[in-house]
Amino acid sequence: MLRRFFKGRDRLNDPDPRVRREAVASLDTAGARARRGDLARLLEDDSDRAVRLAALERLDAIDVLVRVLDDAAIGDAVARRIEALARASGAALPAHPRLATGRLAAAPEAERTAAIGAITDPEQLIGMALKDRGSLRTSVLAHPALNTGTGLALLEKRSRGADKSLNRHARERLDALKRLQHRAAEASTRAEELVQALERTAAANERAAYERALHLYRECLAAIDRHDAARAELAPFGESPAPLAALRARLVAPEPPAEPVPAPPDLEAPFAPDEAGARATLESETHADASPAARATKADVWATTTDGADAAIDEPSTPIEGETDHAAGEAERAARRAATEAEAAARRAEQAELERLIEAAETALDAGEIGTARQRLAEARQRHDTLGAAAARALTRRLNRVSGRLTELKDWQTFATTPKREALCEAAQTLVDHPLPPPDQAERLKALRAAWRELGPVNRAREARLAERFDTLAEQAFETCRVYFAEQAELRRRNLAERQRICAELETYLTETDWQRADMKAAEQILRTARDSWLGCSPVDRQAGRAVEQQFEALQQQLHERLKAFWERNAAAKGALVAEAEELLADSADIEERINRAKGLQQRWRTIGAVLPRQRDQALWSSFRAACDGLFEARDSARASQQTEIRELAGQCAAVLDDFEHTLRELAPEAATEAQARTLAERLRDLDRLPPALRQPLAARRAELLDRHRNLVRQRAAAGRLARLAELETTDAQAPATAGATVALDTLRRLALRAEQAAGIAPPPEDEPLRLEVQVERLRAGLGGNEDEDPLGLAERWCALGPKTPDAEPLRARFFAALRARLR
Repeated sequence: MLRRFFKGRDRLNDPDPRVRREAVASLDTAGARARRGDLARLLEDDSDRAVRLAALERLDAIDVLVRVLDDAAIGDAVARRIEALARASGAALPAHPRLATGRLAAAPEAERTAAIGAITDPEQLIGMALKDRGSLRTSVLAHPALNTGTGLALLEKRSRGADKSLNRHARERLDALKRLQHRAAEASTRAEELVQALERTAAANERAAYERALHLYRECLAAIDRHDAARAELAPFGESPAPLAALRARLVAPEPPAEPVPAPPDLEAPFAPDEAGARATLESETHADASPAARATKADVWATTTDGADAAIDEPSTPIEGETDHAAGEAERAARRAATEAEAAARRAEQAELERLIEAAETALDAGEIGTARQRLAEARQRHDTLGAAAARALTRRLNRVSGRLTELKDWQTFATTPKREALCEAAQTLVDHPLPPPDQAERLKALRAAWRELGPVNRAREARLAERFDTLAEQAFETCRVYFAEQAELRRRNLAERQRICAELETYLTETDWQRADMKAAEQILRTARDSWLGCSPVDRQAGRAVEQQFEALQQQLHERLKAFWERNAAAKGALVAEAEELLADSADIEERINRAKGLQQRWRTIGAVLPRQRDQALWSSFRAACDGLFEARDSARASQQTEIRELAGQCAAVLDDFEHTLRELAPEAATEAQARTLAERLRDLDRLPPALRQPLAARRAELLDRHRNLVRQRAAAGRLARLAELETTDAQAPATAGATVALDTLRRLALRAEQAAGIAPPPEDEPLRLEVQVERLRAGLGGNEDEDPLGLAERWCALGPKTPDAEPLRARFFAALRARLR
């Protein structure tokens, strides 16, 4: 019983989205235009995205589609549809950010460059770069807004997982920017350190101090030059660190000492020990961070310098007690000599090894390898201690000189590294006071620690205090990073849980779906959105996420296999439609009949799902469209021939109207006849064969020309009647008056009132009562309208009354004036 209530239900409003999609797809072009309002409603408000996309494909009104461009779900698809419609019709694209890519891609290069330069929103520029992979992308990526640190970071974030080449471009540019920023900051810090060191040493009036100051001066100039070069390279990134003009102003070239430099001491002169100085040096350098080898070396220096005298190398003679046999004495002396020679050989070997170690330490010092020199010097000290008093004096002096050089070089190193360590501590303090975003904070701390390690081990108690301060500040600065990394760990845990949920949903969908009646378009959507959702749940711990990733890929493969079978069926169905379309193209039946059948094939094509890969679907579509285009081209050719005939007929009708209009311009009213209008109608007898678009303007022109001709005919008739009226007026005025034959003025006044009433002229006020009386008489006689008062008939009645007295002259003037107005 209830079925009859649903018999005529509109399928576009069916609760089932699949029915609505099928109803939209079944509409032909005329039906889609007739239901444009319903399709627009589905496009804007339907809850099913597939229904909205189906309605989008059936709508061809750009003004309707523009209203949905801001929709996040289908805005991009709407933009592609508008661009396709604009290309097909030649219409201009509306001004909208989503359409900027298509509009600019087709614009001339100069216009494109100007338009891109006028855009200030980085989001809009990134959207254009993601959509276009050609020359437009190159122009967009050159925009200054996408070459700043902020713009590149946003570009890297938006392109992550969406466009590998674009993401790689952003990362490379960001890395280059960070390197340049680091170079500039490092050069600025180094220049400041060197200027401060130069200011501390510039006042010393010694040759060694001058050489150190000159070295610092040159190093500072090089650091400032490096900073200027980094500034120039940072300009394209929209960054310009402050120039080091103040440092340049503080930088003063050192002047050589005024007094001559004294000659260096004789290195071969006996070493003059300075016990107090050696002990002070030893105490100042034996701090907690000094290595044991270094402490041993310094102690050896002090011990050597405080030795009162050089020990003798030769062994003291040992007296032989008692009287012995001459042979026994000789044997004992030979044994002693052998032992002495063996000991001397061992000492010489020890001396040679000591000399080799001292040479190795000197070589390392010459190469600036302080660590190696320290190690070799410690080994040499151990060897020297083994020799004890037997050590050669020359090697002792040489060992002391090497120790002195090492101490001086370590002083130089400390002199150069202490300002750097202080600057690193200040940089760490800045991170504590003004922390950066956690990732940048951690990266900056890592760089600071690397720079600290590059300075080598600490050499003084002051540097040990700096090391302790640096470690403390680094720990404080890292506190914000600990919170961030904890949050990142929690984020990875949540992402892993979300990926596990996605896998569970996919598995449920695969096992519970009836694949014989499944919505395969929805399955395609799930295949894509599952991958997008999966990529959105990033990052995750690699080890923990590997098993889940393998499960996800297996489930995706199962779904892909289901869809692959569906795509194969769709490919077979579309191939059959291609064959039918090609048969229609080769057929010789009526073209309109074949066109109608082709439209049916097109409707069936729309109901078939997608075929993947896209290249295969595009190949089928190209073959199908080529066959349909051939049919439509044949129809267009036949229509073109018909249109040529219609245009020729329209031209002939227009020429006839031109001739008639030219005749009317030169035609006098008295020459106008009805035959002329009949001739025009005969010449335009084929006008009705034209289509409405061509016929209506020509028909309107024909009606206008005929109206002008009828006016001329009326003017000719009116001119004849006016001439007859003038003749009657003259006759009446010239009629001689005879005695006794006069006309009553009342009769003449009544005729004048009738004439004025017919002409619509108001009578004088004094004749108003008589006018009413005349009107009542006419009503009684059944003559209520003005059309029964013929002007010439009234004039003839006036004249038939006979001669009038002079008193009737005003009435005659009123009477004939009213008749002339009536005739006109």
